[in-house]
Amino acid sequence: MVGSSKLGRAVLAAEDEVEAFEAVKQLLFPNKARLKDRDIRDVRHVHTALKYHADILVTRDGYRKQREAFRAVFPMDLLTPEEALAVVRERIADTREAQQLGQTHWLPRWAPGA
Repeated sequence: MVGSSKLGRAVLAAEDEVEAFEAVKQLLFPNKARLKDRDIRDVRHVHTALKYHADILVTRDGYRKQREAFRAVFPMDLLTPEEALAVVRERIADTREAQQLGQTHWLPRWAPGA
């Protein structure tokens, strides 16, 4: 399948990537028949994050409303910056707790209290 990038260059994609892109588009904008350039850019960002196996995508865009339906199809959460910060803090706390139990886990030096 051949499409075009934002700069008008040709992009060659495997059929499964095209299907995933279309699924993302349908989940983020279920009631829109025609998407604006900004909407297509949003779909590209989300699709790229999925392609590279991101756990979460941090966004303030309105399509967070569709995140439950999105999560049912794709293994990635759409979170606000505040929600993402809470996830990071929880993961740091879990890592610290595991270290206290004698397990070896890496804890980044930038983590609060590290």
